[in-house]
Amino acid sequence: MEKVNSSPLFYVGDKCNLSCFYKKDTIPFEMKREFKKTYYTRFNKHGYEKLRVYVNNFRNDNPLILYILLIYGFNRMLRFNSLGKFNLPVGNVDFNKNAARLLNEYFDFVQGKCIFFTCKDFRDFLQ
Repeated sequence: MEKVNSSPLFYVGDKCNLSCFYKKDTIPFEMKREFKKTYYTRFNKHGYEKLRVYVNNFRNDNPLILYILLIYGFNRMLRFNSLGKFNLPVGNVDFNKNAARLLNEYFDFVQGKCIFFTCKDFRDFLQ
């Protein structure tokens, strides 16, 4: 199943101290016991916010960084405010086998397709 070169993703996650159940369960048992439903949020909050500040202050357009923010963000969304700042809070998730499977399925789906990306207001795009 390992089609994705995950090492850059893991490197950034490790530097920001983000959990990665795909590799290993790193969340302390005590945290899981105390915060039964929100332990991913609590564990990843500091690293996620550090990465979000980095993106917002240095205008980093690296798609890998945006993907990591998407994976660890609330409801796996990307959202920017009117100033162009990424502004989602951390979610209660991490990079796991399901996320890897979905990423691989996406790569399979787009392979060989001619895809164009655009940056427009949705009303202009739909015109």
